[in-house]
Amino acid sequence: MVFLYRLCCFLGMHFPLKLNYFIARRVAEMHYLFKKKTKEGVRSNVRQVLTFQEQFSEKPPDRYLVKKYVKEIFYNFAMHATEFAFLPKINKNNLGKFVTIEGRQYLDQAFNYGKGVISITAHLGNWELGGVVTSLLGYPLSAIALPHKKRRADRIFVERREHQGVKVIPWGGGMKKIIQALKRNEIVALLGDRLIGERGIEIEFFGKKTRVPKGPAALALKMNCPIIPGFLTRIKGGKFLLIFEPPILPTITGNKEKDLERIARRALGAVEKHISAHLSQWLNFQPIWHEVPFRTK
Repeated sequence: MVFLYRLCCFLGMHFPLKLNYFIARRVAEMHYLFKKKTKEGVRSNVRQVLTFQEQFSEKPPDRYLVKKYVKEIFYNFAMHATEFAFLPKINKNNLGKFVTIEGRQYLDQAFNYGKGVISITAHLGNWELGGVVTSLLGYPLSAIALPHKKRRADRIFVERREHQGVKVIPWGGGMKKIIQALKRNEIVALLGDRLIGERGIEIEFFGKKTRVPKGPAALALKMNCPIIPGFLTRIKGGKFLLIFEPPILPTITGNKEKDLERIARRALGAVEKHISAHLSQWLNFQPIWHEVPFRTK
């Protein structure tokens, strides 16, 4: 496994990006054919999003439309992996060649509060590149990341991120580092679309209740700092678009549970908005909800 990661990194640095994309798509096709359990998790998520989008039609999502999205998600994940290997080639001087940025003023506005910034994103587009771009723009950023099961493989991922100025805080063991980063008025970036190893908060997500991470909302309330939703997605012409949404400021009323739910709902609304706009780039392979039926006619 470590050898494969090293090989991907080598190809990413020494082969043309278009050739790497071609190879990645062929690998994705193989995974699509044989990873049946993984494919079903993606199907489940796509069906729920489409059901929410078609809620006024009172019809379940079409089978063939679901299949189209699922296949595109496998392709886009392979491209994401290729781009991760390519990260060291991106720097301050060539950044504009790859990425268009919108809403940077919102990030500056959040920093002006002087309390640190929590950036919430999703497994959408290329969230790794989103962190790198933000760091290259000059913003101090720490990303909370789930460590890889294999230590040597995890080291590859950490090295790739830190080489581009993104500090890594391991998920589940870095609360002190998180608080210190916020007190230094830095960004702490978290993924907010999938629950990992915590109870989370039950909330409506794409029209159906499930549990999502409560970390972003809980940190915002604890530190009284703003949340900035930020998403980097693939657009036409082989480029990317990084969008920052307006800051979400915590409202503290004394009712902690209600305050937590309110800010979590607002943050999740931004996540829903961008997933809806780029469903084929939602690279979440774990089922978030129970099954949604197909529309057969």
